[in-house]
Amino acid sequence: MVAKLAVSIIAIGATFGALLVIRQQRIDAVAEISRAQLRMALHDKTIARLQSAVAHAIRPDELKMLAFAQPVEWEQIPYRFSPTEQHAGKPVARTPKKSVPRRTASATQERSR
Repeated sequence: MVAKLAVSIIAIGATFGALLVIRQQRIDAVAEISRAQLRMALHDKTIARLQSAVAHAIRPDELKMLAFAQPVEWEQIPYRFSPTEQHAGKPVARTPKKSVPRRTASATQERSR
């Protein structure tokens, strides 16, 4: 009788210990998520600060001067959708479909023989 009582007390203690471990893991996971969200908020603030600094440092006339200072050769991106060509009445180029021979009734009957 005493052995049964001791075993049941040990089992209950082990169960409570496992529940405490699971609870602590959940608390640690929530704390890590909170720290990650804080780091993301700090990064967002840094990005906004840097964007503001760039916007204050470069004026539109300077940007145009830098953009057109040297001649640049632009290459066309193949198979790119262009809404201007679509609206101008020019159809968008499509790749031709491969023709697949159709089965006829006589070809199906010959295969079944």
